[in-house]
Amino acid sequence: MSERKTFVILVLIFITTSMSVSIGEPLFQKQDVYISGLDNHPIYRIPSLLVTQRGTLLAFCEGRAGDDGSLTDLVLKRSYDNGLTWSAMQTVLEGHNEAWMNPCPVIDRRDGTIYLLCYHVFKADEKKHISNPFNNSNSIMILKSTDDGATWSEPVDITESVGLVVPGPGVGIQLKNGRFIIPCYTKESHSLVIFSDDHGQSWRGGKPVKVRTNECQAVELSDGALMLNMRCYKTKKCRYVAISRDCGLTWDKEYYDNSLIDSENQASILRYTRKDEGYEKNRILFSNTAHATKRKLMTVRISYDECKIWPIHEVIYTGPAAYSCLTILQDGTIGILYETGELYYKDKITFTRFNCEWLTNGRDRITLK
Repeated sequence: MSERKTFVILVLIFITTSMSVSIGEPLFQKQDVYISGLDNHPIYRIPSLLVTQRGTLLAFCEGRAGDDGSLTDLVLKRSYDNGLTWSAMQTVLEGHNEAWMNPCPVIDRRDGTIYLLCYHVFKADEKKHISNPFNNSNSIMILKSTDDGATWSEPVDITESVGLVVPGPGVGIQLKNGRFIIPCYTKESHSLVIFSDDHGQSWRGGKPVKVRTNECQAVELSDGALMLNMRCYKTKKCRYVAISRDCGLTWDKEYYDNSLIDSENQASILRYTRKDEGYEKNRILFSNTAHATKRKLMTVRISYDECKIWPIHEVIYTGPAAYSCLTILQDGTIGILYETGELYYKDKITFTRFNCEWLTNGRDRITLK
């Protein structure tokens, strides 16, 4: 046997041995991304997290002067190493006398273009909440990036097509049939989705749900149905759910999910794996502050039966926390970007990366059929 062949065999043995040791080991890493008071912004809020087709992590949020509707920049940081380090902060949209709010991006599988929808508030207050976030001068805007978020197009107003709705916050999804879905809510506080069937060139809105709800996220179920998971008002201490069989045009079924305890807060829901894509199980993830009255206990759950039950959960952080956004990294690990702090949930926005083994305490791992 030649020396070259011997070397190759030894390398393969080493790699195989190393992999066998690491497989099944729990992973949990945490890194602060935005800290309130740094980079000229008193407060950072409303996280949105996305992984591009090239594997770049994009962490969006609002860089605020104060409360909701104050002077607000839409900002971005990027990571090229699965969240271990982050780039300098980039201002995507600068709020001079304005507020750019509720980032909600979606990626086009066709070519990797990132479409970013947001809510534009004119005449924002310097520090305080605006009196009417739905006044006639406000709008829903869209811009795009074709270079992994390095540069962005000028924003385009799509309010005339979809009505005055607020996107997300969080992320949009692209259905199996190619339709873009952006979860939104109306002035009257009813959740709905807006959608595009031509890769973001034109947009329409679907029918709102019946119950008073607002901030929401969507997931496509394995049978092709669309599920909307929503923040609802104080009458219930749980999430509200709606199912659509026509890709968001109308809603066939609506109900309270009493198993998803919620303190009237934003949450994130995300497809993890699908059997029809070669995985041995269907998996869906859900994150929120799993407390009935307080914004604390950031928790991630996993469902194996398309959100009927949530048999496994782990607490990411026991202290103050609020909004969150989940994503799946290219290596199959899970990322979550969430508001948190030792004393107050507005203190910082943190990224945490973990794997299925950590989430399930070793009871589950990601494998192909």
